[in-house]
Amino acid sequence: KHKGCVALVGAIGTGKTTLLNCATIKVFQGHKVYRHAFDATVNTEAELARILCSVLEVPQTDFVDELVTHLRNRETTCVVLLEHGYELFMRRIGGLDVIRSLLQIISKSSQNVFWCLSMTESTWQFLDAAVRISEHFTYVIETRNLSENQLEQAVMARHEVSGYGLRFSPENSQSVARRLKK
Repeated sequence: KHKGCVALVGAIGTGKTTLLNCATIKVFQGHKVYRHAFDATVNTEAELARILCSVLEVPQTDFVDELVTHLRNRETTCVVLLEHGYELFMRRIGGLDVIRSLLQIISKSSQNVFWCLSMTESTWQFLDAAVRISEHFTYVIETRNLSENQLEQAVMARHEVSGYGLRFSPENSQSVARRLKK
């Protein structure tokens, strides 16, 4: 395990992105933060390297080792937030190569980079069984274990910076019934 590696694990809709938003504003303020949400399956190690080079503003390369060299040579530390980790593997022969490459990048650069990877609970469990992903992260934060108060604080922190007011109004069973009739 390395000092700069956090996994954020939870079902879809449990507040992983909101938690990252709050951390960016409250915790990582003053640090260089790079953030990327994988929106499609990453098929090769070279594709992963190209995506990370673009996100991290380092010279383009198709090679993981070259990317690691660039990260190790950084003069200042940075924060990298990666969302949708389920896009980094495929359930087929050779389908774990990309996630293994990311774990290699994380382990070799964690002295200069604070890594945070978010993914669904089912993906985490599968990858833990397949490649022991949990051994590569110092902390695993499970969003399903957040208390109602912690979730409310995260929502309120997010809305504080939006500039918009936020009001919770109790649902009235009569107004719900009227809306359903319409």
